This record gives sequence, structure tokens and C-alpha cells, in this order.
Amino acid sequence: MLWIRGLILRHMKSAVWGICMVMSTYVVDGALHAAQAQKISGHYFLKMDPVLVSEEVAYEARFDITEHIQNLKNVTITSARVSFTFDDNDDWVLKEKRRPLAPVGDVRQVNAGGVFNEPRLEVEERFRQVVEINRTSAPEVAIINIGDDILYTGTNRRRYQKEVERGEVRSFMGIRTDSIHADGPYYVYHLIDRSRIDVLDGFTGPFQVTDKMLGIGALRDLADDGILPFRLKAEQGDYLFTGASVAFTGYHTPEDAGHNERGGYFYLIFGGLLSLTMTGAFWAQSRQRKQEKRVKSGFKRTFQ
Repeated sequence: MLWIRGLILRHMKSAVWGICMVMSTYVVDGALHAAQAQKISGHYFLKMDPVLVSEEVAYEARFDITEHIQNLKNVTITSARVSFTFDDNDDWVLKEKRRPLAPVGDVRQVNAGGVFNEPRLEVEERFRQVVEINRTSAPEVAIINIGDDILYTGTNRRRYQKEVERGEVRSFMGIRTDSIHADGPYYVYHLIDRSRIDVLDGFTGPFQVTDKMLGIGALRDLADDGILPFRLKAEQGDYLFTGASVAFTGYHTPEDAGHNERGGYFYLIFGGLLSLTMTGAFWAQSRQRKQEKRVKSGFKRTFQ
């Protein structure tokens, strides 16, 4: 009776094994059918003239990728990256500062002739005059509301200084009769070496947001109807909005495979569980066979 029972159990295991193999084939086939997705990708550029955006005046626009997905079914957008470009509005504050005259070098006496060639003494006093021109600009900060995301960017600080020589100027200051530079009356002239220092210290130049990945809210908006609105505003200052773009990737499934999109998850989970079951059954069967061999070999050694 024991050998009959063992034979029955062996046949039952073979049957279960066969059923598992058939089910695994069905699971793999179902998973492959559910994965009949075709990749999609695109890059949309928003072409426009520069628009002034300030704290008081916001700007609203949108990305439109409908031409990429208008004839597709069951669209899913898996990633989207946006870029925005801006420029400073060049709102500079100019301040001019004249430094006091600074004497340079020694006083020079020159014997020259007057209008009627009469001899006269001229005294030249040398000075240096520096005019400093400062240009400053406050920072400009842009806020971008797109989907569920809020993005910030702003101008970068720049500092620039350059000195420019403006030449020499000779000015007649009058006739003196003191004895500071000479005895008797003499003519006084000022020789002024002029220079200008241009100082630029402020927040200026173009700035941007580059390849910023968007969240699930924006991905859902793109997948629903291909439209992704956004809103620009200045948190500080004002700036020029010059352009934007969005690069997206995703997939779509044919209409006849749409019912398997959710089923694909079931197939994958069930396939994993079934694989574990088959592995456990195979391991148990192998272990039982090894144990039977050990029992038989021990039985033979006992009666030898």
C-alpha cells in the first residue's frame, strides 16, 4: 500500500508541476500583451517676442504638445523638463562722484611773453581730478508657477571697474602779487590731469532655468490634453521673458491593449508569486529525492 501511495503522490506532483508551467506561460504572455507600449518623446519651443514682467504685471502662457499626442490613445508622460530664458531690463541707477583736486608734482615757473611780447612770469600748478561714475542695479527675481511646481531664478551679481584717462586741461586762474612762488606779479595756471573711473556693481545680464524636471501634476496635465499652462511674476524688480521650452518622454498603448494596462501590474505580481511557488516546489521535490536515496543507501548498508 505504501508504494501505491507514493506512486499517486508522484503523479500528483507531476500534474501540479505541469499546471504551474502552463500558468507561467499564460502570465508571461499576459505581461507581454500588457506591455504593448510605444515610446513617445518631443521638444516644444515657445517662440515669442520679449515680454516685460514685473511685480505688478504677471504673464501667463502655456506649452502645447497636442500635435505630438493628438492621435494617440492611453498616453502616459513619464518625464518633462522645462527651460526658461530671461534678460535684465537694464534699470540702472547712475551716481557721479567727483573727488577733490589733488596736487601732483612741483610747481613749474615759465617765462613767457604776453600779448605784446612783454616778458611775464607764469606759474603752473598741477592737479589730478578723478570722476567716479557708479552704476548699480537691484536684483531681479522671477517666480514660475507650473503644474504643482514653483520655480525661482534671478539675475547674477557682476562687478566691473575700469579707469579711463580723459586728458589734460589748462585753466587760467588769475594774477597774483604775493611772494609765494615769485617776486612781483605772476600769472597762475592750473594743469589738471583728468580721469574717469567707471564702476559697475549690480545684478544684470541674462538668466535662466535649465532642464528643470517637473512633478507629477505637470505630467498629468500634459498627458490629459497636451496643454501645460504656466504663470510668471517678479518677486523683485522687473525683467524680460524671452523664451521657454519643454522636453518630454512617455509612452502610449494601442486602444485594443488598453484593458491590459492595469492587468499588467497583476500579471507581474502574480508572475513573481508563481515563480516563488515553482522554485519552492522544485526545491522540495529535489530534497525529497535526495532523502529517498539516502534512505535506500542506508537500508542496503544495513543488510549487507
